[in-house]
Amino acid sequence: MRTVTRFDPNTCRRRLGGVCLCVLLVLPALCPAADTLEAFEQGASNLDFGVSIGGLGQHRSDATFRGEVMAGYGLTPRMSAYVVITRGANGFLGDGSGGFAMGMYGTPLEGDRWDLDLIFDVGAGDPDLAEFAVSPGFELNYDDTPDQSTWGFYANGGAALYGHAEQRVDTAVSEWTRTAMDIPLTIGTYRAVSDGQLFFQAGTNIHDLGHTGLINEGVLAFGYNFNLTPTVEMITELAFAIYNRPDAEAGIWDLHAADIYVGLISTL
Repeated sequence: MRTVTRFDPNTCRRRLGGVCLCVLLVLPALCPAADTLEAFEQGASNLDFGVSIGGLGQHRSDATFRGEVMAGYGLTPRMSAYVVITRGANGFLGDGSGGFAMGMYGTPLEGDRWDLDLIFDVGAGDPDLAEFAVSPGFELNYDDTPDQSTWGFYANGGAALYGHAEQRVDTAVSEWTRTAMDIPLTIGTYRAVSDGQLFFQAGTNIHDLGHTGLINEGVLAFGYNFNLTPTVEMITELAFAIYNRPDAEAGIWDLHAADIYVGLISTL
């Protein structure tokens, strides 16, 4: 019951920074549907599709509608590769943008209960693919039973390295001035129920480490994943973005918006 965890560094700079509340360029940490990593079966074994509606509770111009498709390939029993294509728009289905990402992940440490996965991803986004990110990451997870039939927990994180542009005062033209880095972090747990799994996860993001180093965004997400057929799994998630309001006293956090994600994971 595992798939690639993903996030969009551009969306996440605006909303959260990583696992979760979004579907997007691929990165190992915070903006995934609630799920954990598992190596693909060897060969061209997976084709996944997902859609998300984001920013519920905001004005439609700030809301998002996104779709993604991912093809996964099992290189070895413990190493996989993937390519993801995304496309999105605002709540009016305008201002379209998209991106693609490709990456690999493997399991250098694998036991009956503890697993460590390492991920490396590169991606580009926005209408002209001018936004680029390089994203190494990890996931550490514990399964009470090897077949995930009871409960477990996981933690994932990494680094999102991307170009930072600033507008020149004299020309009003944006120029790339430095490489920025976000540090997304997520912890989560799952419990097997009936024919599926219930997930709960929480995450945050250290935005622009070394420059601002701000932690002013968070996410809480709930998911239920279950098998539709022996080869097709449905992924569902409801997530809530939480912000530390810049115009309020320190420590004042607001529930900002909700996101809904639905996806299908098919094993070929």
